[in-house]
Amino acid sequence: MFSQSRVNDIAAVATASNIPLAALLAVVEVESAGAPFEPDGVTPRFLFERHVFFRQLRNFPRKQGAALSKGIARPSYSKTNYKDQGTAMGRRRLLDAAIEIDREAAFSSASWGLGQVMGFHAKSMGYGSASTMVQAMSSD
Repeated sequence: MFSQSRVNDIAAVATASNIPLAALLAVVEVESAGAPFEPDGVTPRFLFERHVFFRQLRNFPRKQGAALSKGIARPSYSKTNYKDQGTAMGRRRLLDAAIEIDREAAFSSASWGLGQVMGFHAKSMGYGSASTMVQAMSSD
């Protein structure tokens, strides 16, 4: 569960957005498992989406092929895409492997923070890039 300070922050967003507090609390609790940050306390909680990474690389056949061969991209959604993301170390390892192929595509292919906002929405939210959005969400 969230600290009182975090609940207050969420309440402020709910009020400003005219969203019932209970509804917003429920969404962020489910989406982030109650933790806004990874155990390092800096990196926003994230979940990497292999099928999104595959799509992000569609115009880069070599990169897409490399991602497929490393098992970090898949052409379609599957529950098995998450089997190695049960720990922070597993999530980080997968993200780092994707970053080696294409940093921006990697950040665009994960959901981030309390609301688990997909990185590919960064520009529509006013950020220059997904990596800029993640940096803004980071606690440092």
